[in-house]
Order: sequence, then C-alpha cells, then structure tokens
Amino acid sequence: MEKAVGEEPEAALVGPTCLTPPQAQVLSHQTFDYIDPTLLLPSEPQELLVSMELGGLYNTEEQSLLGAFLSPQSQAGSLSARLDLLELHVAAHANSIDRYRNSFDAIAFRRFFSVSNVKEFAMIFCRKRHYQYPVVHWPTFALEQASLPLLMVISLTGATYSYRPGHGSENITDARNFYHLADSYIFHELKIFVDNLPSGGDLSEAVELCQAALLMYALDTLLASDLDMQQLAVTERLPTLISAMRRLHFIGCRHHPSEDWELFLRREHIIRLVSWAFCADCLATLSCNNPPIFSMLEMSGDLPCDPTLWDIDSVLTFELTKPSPQKTSYCLKELISKLLEENWRADIEWENLPLFHLHMMLCAFQHIIFNLHVAMFLKQQSDKLLQTLDIWRHLWERALERIPNDHRKWLGVAKNVPDIEYLSRRVIEISASPEASSSRYLQRLPSRGARDIHEFIKDFISKK
Repeated sequence: MEKAVGEEPEAALVGPTCLTPPQAQVLSHQTFDYIDPTLLLPSEPQELLVSMELGGLYNTEEQSLLGAFLSPQSQAGSLSARLDLLELHVAAHANSIDRYRNSFDAIAFRRFFSVSNVKEFAMIFCRKRHYQYPVVHWPTFALEQASLPLLMVISLTGATYSYRPGHGSENITDARNFYHLADSYIFHELKIFVDNLPSGGDLSEAVELCQAALLMYALDTLLASDLDMQQLAVTERLPTLISAMRRLHFIGCRHHPSEDWELFLRREHIIRLVSWAFCADCLATLSCNNPPIFSMLEMSGDLPCDPTLWDIDSVLTFELTKPSPQKTSYCLKELISKLLEENWRADIEWENLPLFHLHMMLCAFQHIIFNLHVAMFLKQQSDKLLQTLDIWRHLWERALERIPNDHRKWLGVAKNVPDIEYLSRRVIEISASPEASSSRYLQRLPSRGARDIHEFIKDFISKK
C-alpha cells in the first residue's frame, strides 16, 4: 500500500504547508483562486526550492511561506519545543501501559521526530493530500501550533507516503514501528477530551483530535499483515471516532450563505471529517462485513465543497470565489433518497453532481446492500439496485468528463471507485443466484481482514 501511495503523482505544494500560518503574513495584491497541479515541485526541495519561481505559479505570499518552511531558523525553536513536548506525552503514555512500558525507545523517537524530518514528512503529506482523507486545510495549518496527536500522525503519514522508486524505505519502516503506540496515544487523547468536554468554547482542539484519529485509522488499515490491528481499527477505533463526532454534534453540520471565511473553514473541517469517516465506515462494511455504524438518516449535513474553494488561502480570494446563496447545497440522505425513487429523472443539477458526491453515494450503497442482504430482502430488490447502479455509472462518467485528462491522475482513491461499483454489482448478482451459498463472504459474517472479499473477487470476478 505504501508503494501505491508513493507512486501517486505529487500535487503542487500549497505554500502554507507549515511553520507560519497565513494570517501572520502580509497579503500580496495578487492572489490565485486555483492551484495548477501540472506544475510540480521537485523531489529534492532542500536544494532547489529557495531559488525557484516555477513560472510565476506562486505569489509573494506563497514564496515567503516556502522560504519560512525551508529556513533552518524560522520557527524551528517553536517546532522543536513542540516535538520535545510530544516526546514527553508519548513517553508518559507508554509508561502507563504494560505493553509499551519497556519498549519505548526515546533515542529512536527523537531521531524520527526531528525538526528536519517532521518538516519533510509534512511537505510530502501535503503533496499527496489529494490521495485520501483531505481533511487538513494546508493554507492555514502550522506545525508548531498543531495539537500533539495531529502533529504525530501527520509526521507518520508523510513518512508512510515517502516511497520513491529506487530509494530506501527506512522512513516507512521507522514509521510502522510507531503505529501501535501512536494509535494507542491518539485514541487515548480523544477519549480524555470527549469524556471531559468543555462547555462552549473553541472546538478547534476537538477537530484536530478527530483529524488525528481519522488519519491514524487510515494508517492502521494499511497494515494488511497485522490482522489484529486491522480488527482493532474497524471494530473499536472507527466506532470511537464516530461516537466522538456524535457527542461533539459534528454530524449534520451545514454551511450558511452569510458565513465568513473563518466560519466557513471551521464548518468545512467538520463536514470533511464526517464525510470521510462515513466513507471509511462504508468501506469497512464492504471489505470486512462490518455492520454499519452510521445511520443514513443522520447524514443530513452538507457534503464537502469544491477543492478550489477548500484550497483558498485568503479572505479576499474567498469572497471572490464563494458560491452564490442560490447554489444548491447537497445532502447525502436526500441524494440517496431521490436516486432510489421509482420515477427518477435526471435534471441539470444531477448531471452536474461533483465527483466526490458520487463517490460518497456509491459508498452509501454498501450499507444499503448489506442491510438488505442480512434482512433477506436483497434478492427482491436486486433489479432496482442494479438499475440504480446504472444511473450512478452514467452520472460518474459525466462527472469524469468534466475533469481534464491531464488532471485525472490526481483523483487519488477516487480512481478506484468504478471498480467498487462493479464489485457491488457482482455482489448483488451473485447474492440472488444459487452460487451464493458457496461464498463465505456472502454469509455476511464479520471478518478480521479482507480475506473473504478477496476470495469472492477471485471466485466471481477474476474468473468471469
């Protein structure tokens, strides 16, 4: 999996990757409301970035931020202090748990979580941000101000994404050595926060803890050979995260036309967290037969905004780019309900649904298929579901047509969505056939990993 992520193309670095948040910078008069992904940063930034202008892609603000990111003096003391504090907190957590008490290696920790490594790992993660779970708003993110759990998991994720053909995998191996301890620490911190919720106040810490938990869940599920970790992630960690978001009233969050940029970002962070956690829940149902955690009825909040709006780095650009109050705001519950109507008819809004909304809709179908199957209604509803998947595929193809060919390599995990649609189709077809009894996967028993669905693919798709 690390190799697959490492071979993903790198998107242009949004200058704000870290160290000094844009609010502290002097805004230039020239702003951009897009990031051109065809202009990439070089693979070795330490030698080339400082003097490189990249054909005018970056405005003065972004060049300044890149300089601050690479400068050994700029904010390095603050980040170093945060990393020292992270070590103290993680060491204390390790000492409180028998499993880790005698295994915490302070020297290895300091070597991996050095200032230079953490900067590099954050930059790698930012470049690969399109791949999966784009929940961090890089233009306003600052490493030295991030919560300790988020600082830790961003470093681990960047190291995990650092694979390059022909280069060593030391960073990936070192990162894996910290997965178990990081998982324990991050979810421990989330539990403490949720158990002692402050009344009112700023929810920024809650958002960052949930971000850290979701990103850690993603790393946990990378360990295909560690079935215990995968089972822990699916059966305990994901329910813990979703329960926390319910208690924090994150689910159902919606934008308001009158909101300013700060409020927009606060709500969009939450919307993206809920949306990607929902996708993770649906894929756990598909791959492990894990019963759904989310209810479709609670998915009444907005879906994520367009990436060009999300990547904006200034108030001025936001005011120039934000959608008009009349623009349709999408809700997953309503989209699925309408798509399942008997007399569904496409209109201009449906024909222009964004790709990620369709991504989420297909994820939602995993819950529908599972629930109908365990209730023994899947066979009766199979024709309707297959017709609905036909409609979905048409809408997906229309959405894909709107993306330039040279930009499709930045689809990340979305490029696999049509394969999931075909797999869903085969699950429905085989479930309604006499062959269903020969498939362990179709018995709908929760599994510790993805072996059952791999066997289903081998028996009913690869041989087809």
